[in-house]
Amino acid sequence: MGTEPAAKGYLPPEDGHEVAWYVYGNPEGLPVLFLHGGPGSGFNTDYLPFFPLERVCLVTFDQRGCGQSRPHGGTAGNNTQALLRDIERLRGLLKVEKWTVTGHSWGATLAVLYAKAFPQHCRSLALASFFGALPEDQIWTFEGIRQFYPAEQAALEALRPKGDSRRLDFWVYEALGAGEAEELAFRLSSLSSASCRMNPNPVRREDITPERIRKWQMLFYYAVNDFFLSPPESLYDGLEKIRKIPFCLVHGQFDMDCPPAQAFRLKKCLPHMDLRLVAGNHSVAEPEMETAFREIIAESLSK
Repeated sequence: MGTEPAAKGYLPPEDGHEVAWYVYGNPEGLPVLFLHGGPGSGFNTDYLPFFPLERVCLVTFDQRGCGQSRPHGGTAGNNTQALLRDIERLRGLLKVEKWTVTGHSWGATLAVLYAKAFPQHCRSLALASFFGALPEDQIWTFEGIRQFYPAEQAALEALRPKGDSRRLDFWVYEALGAGEAEELAFRLSSLSSASCRMNPNPVRREDITPERIRKWQMLFYYAVNDFFLSPPESLYDGLEKIRKIPFCLVHGQFDMDCPPAQAFRLKKCLPHMDLRLVAGNHSVAEPEMETAFREIIAESLSK
């Protein structure tokens, strides 16, 4: 099957947002939801090969302010709780009773939150590269990682005004909206490329489009708001609600963006979760992670 959706549309406007949704594969197949990462990335058709589209009805959407959703980059009325409402509105629109929920990175975080809020609609969970979303996880991602990528981190920090001692995400979010965003987005992209892949692709300056800048603005908008989890530890509260849902998580043993300790923290709360560590980094585009993610998705369809 190709990369054209079998159906697509927009959810009815809410809070000034029109959320773009897509259905791929077999409309009569097993319902599967995929949640993209970011926040800010939007759905990418590169994820389609992970799914047996001949037998599944794959549902996905561009989260508020991302991809084809309107307004692009819009932050008013854009928060984690609104994203969870959008998932439920989409489920209702497509008349899905239960689905297998999949996601990568921030999408995996969102999937856990959704399953906790609506366990009755989740048949199984198949996730990759879980992001823990606690303050120490953010500090690692934005600053602690300098231990492994000192050159990229130094180039980023060189743009920071002298004497600015704020947490890096607060400085970056303000700076992205105050001009000279292209150079900052280039340095952020270079650090991200280096840290998310075992064999990173070099970032070119011509890759820094207005869309790429808005992606970074959205990510840091969520970061400075602690991903709208209050308190941040609330992600781990109430997880007993999903202990009967079959759950498999694949995570890179060498994930520099979200170290495996974050996955183990989740495993401690959910002993039934099948946690599989593989010799990979954060991206699912590399062979070991790609194979493992494809396998757990296939297995989850039989649950």
